[in-house]
Amino acid sequence: MKGAQIGRERFVLNHLFFAYECVLFSDASRANAQVVCNLVLEYESVSGQEVNFDKSLIFFGSNVEAQERDAVGEVLGVRIVQDPEKYLGLPMMVGRQKRRAFLHHVDRFRKRVEGWSTRFLSVGGRRSS
Repeated sequence: MKGAQIGRERFVLNHLFFAYECVLFSDASRANAQVVCNLVLEYESVSGQEVNFDKSLIFFGSNVEAQERDAVGEVLGVRIVQDPEKYLGLPMMVGRQKRRAFLHHVDRFRKRVEGWSTRFLSVGGRRSS
């Protein structure tokens, strides 16, 4: 399964695993969708667990044609979304405008840190005069 190319070095990423979740990256084709289906079926048979397809979703890049989207969605049987949701409070897909995507989170973090008082810092964290 070919993954998604990331960054200038074109590092290829095809999966991310979290505690109870998995994110898969692949080219949008019926063949790759079938590979994903086979992987899921094998995982279910080996682990004894079942994938909850009601909670699963798929997102396509802007250059994927509608016909291919429908074919892949049909093979996988998952919900197709236009605007990816957030994961752990952060956007799943950012694109090229990373500063704009995370500016709100940076501002929230700064406000929270500014509210901390130096009296809560350990002696090792304070500067001596």
